[in-house]
Order: sequence, then structure tokens, then C-alpha cells
Amino acid sequence: MVDLVADLKGIRDMPMTSIEANAARLSAQLPDTALRIESVLEMREPLRRVWKGLREFPADQLKSYLFYARDQFDEDLINRFLAARVATEDEIAALLGMTRDRLRDLRLNELPLDNASVAKELKVTAERAYKLRRQAIRRIESLFVK
Repeated sequence: MVDLVADLKGIRDMPMTSIEANAARLSAQLPDTALRIESVLEMREPLRRVWKGLREFPADQLKSYLFYARDQFDEDLINRFLAARVATEDEIAALLGMTRDRLRDLRLNELPLDNASVAKELKVTAERAYKLRRQAIRRIESLFVK
């Protein structure tokens, strides 16, 4: 009788799956954090060099680059600096001329910014924001050319 009502209502009994099977499937979907931690440690010295160079950039170049820069995981450069312990929030905020709270809000909710948002933040045209970022990239590249 129960089977008949279930068929009429379109209710199907789902097969039971083990917790182990679900755990294996779930763990296959999760990123390997050891790899990310290893990559942060591996990148610490290059990040230090970039940070040192960025501190000498004109303010608009610095902001244009930092607000837009991202890695292959779409993580922004500011969070990379913090994760690698290359710079503190206070140091970055001071360099960008903003409060620590504004920096925290920016990095947790907005970064990396797209070109239009960078332009809006800097109060310049999108073309100008792009040019500033290109200039910054050239300067950063020169840090690694021997």
C-alpha cells in the first residue's frame, strides 16, 4: 500500500549512501590548502621585493596596481602580502592613505577591483587607471631584472 501511494505521488526512495563515500567526494572537491600555504611561503621573498618597491611608487600608481592585482586564484595582492606576513594592515593602510577599517572593508569585501572600480576609487578615467597600472607593472618588472 505504501509503495502504491508513493508511486502515485511520484515519491522515490533514495538509496542510502555512506558517510565515507560522501566524505571522499567532498574532500575531492575541496582545494588543497597545503599547496596554497606552500605557495605563500615560496612567494614570500618575491613578495617582499615587490612590497619594498611598491613603497616607493607614486600614490596613484600604487593604488591602481594594488586595487587591481590578483593571482591565479583571483586572490588580491594585499591579502597575499598579509598571508605571507610581508606587511601588516597598518603598514598597507598607511601607504594607501586610508584607515585600517577602510582597508579591511576593501580587502574583505571588494578586492580585487575591476578597472572601472579602480578608476572610480582614484577619481580618474578608466584609461588613466589602466595607464597607471601599466607604469606600475613596468616598475615591478624592473625589480626582477638583473
